[in-house]
Amino acid sequence: EFESGNKDDSLAWNWDFDYEQKFFDNLFGLFQEHQILVPEDNVDNFLFESKSGIRLPLRAGFLLSGEVDFDWDGEPEAGATEEDVTYSLKLGYEFGD
Repeated sequence: EFESGNKDDSLAWNWDFDYEQKFFDNLFGLFQEHQILVPEDNVDNFLFESKSGIRLPLRAGFLLSGEVDFDWDGEPEAGATEEDVTYSLKLGYEFGD
């Protein structure tokens, strides 16, 4: 319920996908994640979000990642574009099992 007193109730279809594959005894890994949200009452107003990239383990739990984020909005707000692409290079830490 919003401050105006209006309610925004709707049903949406959701698809999630999350995959990572490691190669050559954990020398590097490729990953792909995406989500699609489709409102039942307006299928043209769907939202697609994805991340794809590569992870390279370094030493002592540190890793380096190169990533492409791609988002698509079927009905963006006024002044915004339908698609958004971001490229990133990340340094992170992976905690042990």
